[in-house]
Amino acid sequence: MEDHSLCELMRRKTSWNETQAENFSLLRQLIDLSDDASNAFIYRSTAMDSKWKNDVFMHGLPPMRHLL
Repeated sequence: MEDHSLCELMRRKTSWNETQAENFSLLRQLIDLSDDASNAFIYRSTAMDSKWKNDVFMHGLPPMRHLL
């Protein structure tokens, strides 16, 4: 997240093939299930911009204006 702009991340994501997209979906489900079991399981300190990019990339949330 830190090394690429949000536009670059989304461009790469839209170019994935079906297998890559399915694997990403499975990874997101695993992360969500792990977080439901313990929100300390997957924890990291990071800059807010990286968190916001992650929210858009992983969870499809609307981007913060300054990230566009």
